[in-house]
Amino acid sequence: MVFLLGDKEDIIEHLAPLVSSCEANENAVNFDNSMYGLILSALEANKNFGRIKNHIQKNSTVLLKECASIPEVKTKIPKLREIQSESYWKDRDILKFEETRKRLRDIMKYLKSEKSKFIM
Repeated sequence: MVFLLGDKEDIIEHLAPLVSSCEANENAVNFDNSMYGLILSALEANKNFGRIKNHIQKNSTVLLKECASIPEVKTKIPKLREIQSESYWKDRDILKFEETRKRLRDIMKYLKSEKSKFIM
């Protein structure tokens, strides 16, 4: 996917104000922020991409190891395993990242809060 110079500014100006949350689940909000940071890093092709990717993969590992018996998490195991693979990240597909954010955000409540936070 190729973005023009003005695409980032258009996204920030027109789409960013639409992102607001009354979410009570702090871990879901942290996950949203990580995924949005990842998407922005993919658009800018900057060095934060790898750090954010590693953080997201670590959280998915925790969910797979510690929470896989929870029915809600169990249904998301294929997606959690998918983001463990390097092939998932290779294309830096922001639409795929957004789909992942939507599919996984609700199970982030099972993470311990200190593990879900990421400081950019």
